[in-house]
Amino acid sequence: MEAILREIERSKALREFLRNRIPVEDGPGCVCCKLIFEDLDKNERLTGYPSDHLGSPTLPVEGKVLHLAAELKVERMIDGTRVRVVRDLLPFIHDKVEELESEGEKHVEDEW
Repeated sequence: MEAILREIERSKALREFLRNRIPVEDGPGCVCCKLIFEDLDKNERLTGYPSDHLGSPTLPVEGKVLHLAAELKVERMIDGTRVRVVRDLLPFIHDKVEELESEGEKHVEDEW
């Protein structure tokens, strides 16, 4: 599962998706997406960034994975049973990220 997470973290399409969700001034957006984007930009992977004044993570990796699943509209059911472990979501998030990448490649081809 770690290899799948590392692939997700390296995705430029995911970063672009998150960047587009960052709130601008008084406009709409998602603060959690902003924190995930900043974490990937700063650390190249998901960590507990940022930390509170005591050094505890304010949005742990598990929370970031759950948030990505929600943002990417990943189904949280496997064979009719609710996912019980966050890592079970990773293959489904990976598939959605690959869809984002395919859409991005198609968009670039359309511009040519």
